[in-house]
Amino acid sequence: MLTQNNVLSTLGSLQSYDFHFLSSDVHLSYLPLAHIFERLISYYIILVGGYIGYFNGDVLKLKQDLQDL
Repeated sequence: MLTQNNVLSTLGSLQSYDFHFLSSDVHLSYLPLAHIFERLISYYIILVGGYIGYFNGDVLKLKQDLQDL
């Protein structure tokens, strides 16, 4: 079971590994939000003030989602 402390610890460790997003960065979310990697990236983007776009659910239209974003 992952606790809130686990998530906060992971977010803090991302900064120490030279893993930096800027407030001008954009992330295209295509994994299910229940996926822990997607949650961590989404939380980190929100933390730095970046932008998140969500794909429409059709993998064949992923290129169009990227262009729209």
